[in-house]
Amino acid sequence: MTPMDVAATRSLTHRYLLLHGMRWLPTGLLIPITVLLFTSRGYSLAEFGVIGTIMATTTFLLELPTGGLADALGRKRVLVVASGFLVVAKGLLVVVAWSPERPSFWLVVASMMSMGVYRALESGPLDAWYVDAAHAIDPAADVEAGLGRAGTVTGFSIAAGSLAAGGLLASDPVPGVDPMALVLLVSLGLIVAQVAAIALRMQDPRPTLGTAVVVEAVRDAPRVIASTISLARTNRVLGLLLATEATWSIGMVAFENLFPVRLAALAGSSDTAAALLGPASAGAWAASGIGAGVVVHLSRRIGPYRAAALLRVVQGATIVAMGMIAGVAGAIAGLVATYLLHGASGPVHLALVHRQVDASRRATALSLNSMVAFATFSIAGIAVGALADSWSVPAATLVCAIVTALGGGFVLRARTHDPDPHRVAVGGNADADDDREMTAAEIPR
Repeated sequence: MTPMDVAATRSLTHRYLLLHGMRWLPTGLLIPITVLLFTSRGYSLAEFGVIGTIMATTTFLLELPTGGLADALGRKRVLVVASGFLVVAKGLLVVVAWSPERPSFWLVVASMMSMGVYRALESGPLDAWYVDAAHAIDPAADVEAGLGRAGTVTGFSIAAGSLAAGGLLASDPVPGVDPMALVLLVSLGLIVAQVAAIALRMQDPRPTLGTAVVVEAVRDAPRVIASTISLARTNRVLGLLLATEATWSIGMVAFENLFPVRLAALAGSSDTAAALLGPASAGAWAASGIGAGVVVHLSRRIGPYRAAALLRVVQGATIVAMGMIAGVAGAIAGLVATYLLHGASGPVHLALVHRQVDASRRATALSLNSMVAFATFSIAGIAVGALADSWSVPAATLVCAIVTALGGGFVLRARTHDPDPHRVAVGGNADADDDREMTAAEIPR
């Protein structure tokens, strides 16, 4: 790699990390309040699961088509359009936060559907843009390091947002304004800044497209999608990785939906829990960032598959600790440990998924991975919420932990089908064994 290539790669990575940070900072603001916002407005955990399912189902239905559009139309255009739906979703949530009592269900539906469209459009394009741009500079570029650093930036950005939300909730700085509504307004302002950053800092190499080309790209999206689904059916490694994503998503229900309710029970009130969730989430996502930063060393030492399997099993144990340890301090310690493993798992899993596809279907494959996650989370959110309502939050948490740990078995099974299981760097081509090889006619153009 020439000095010019090194400088170009460094500049690309800096822009990628900046955009990642700006994407997740507004999300960090919402983490301490989302569950408690709805439960404090009269919704049960099972009903909150239904609310989450509305968003997840919308994402599920649109995930692959929008992934194909990102591959065909360009990452930057899709991300800008996605941000518009996010602004609508957050604006409607502000109205929910301002409601003194149970808000209109249809208002919530509109917000969740807008959020679902955003998540479907947003999942994949930024990472795919970075991987393809890095390979354009150097075909042998080791993008796993950049993906790992993005995980670190994501963790610390969410931590900063959560800490800021906790400060706003605890201080209640604007009399007469619900602090949850204030947090949402700040988040909305950050999203506008995020759109400006995408427009200014993300140079998509794809040419400007006319109307006819856009129509043709939309028509071409089903073929891209069909080839990716076919790959998922015939590529045993990718199929097992998607099964791992499903078990992981069930585990996420425990620390995203159940933990705030458990903390409220331990702390004595939703308001106290909301204030505690700010610094608790900040610490958890900081730990997530640390995990993402150090996991590359673990992956290179024992191999990516063994690392991914080990992380799943240990995370299952930390989820048990999060749901069973008595006292506020113990529960928060369990949460931080869970997120440490959560952050470490992400880059390894995504790197393994990246290895299974070529550049033309990279965003679509990531969308397929996200589609599995959202579909599983939507079903599990309702089922686990109902289980928590009828049994207890700790019992439901234990179920999630067991399923998470079982995901390690899928990872080890995937390793047995990979002809080069120790390779860490993300490649640009599909592996060439009988299960994965694609003919020239099948490769999307």
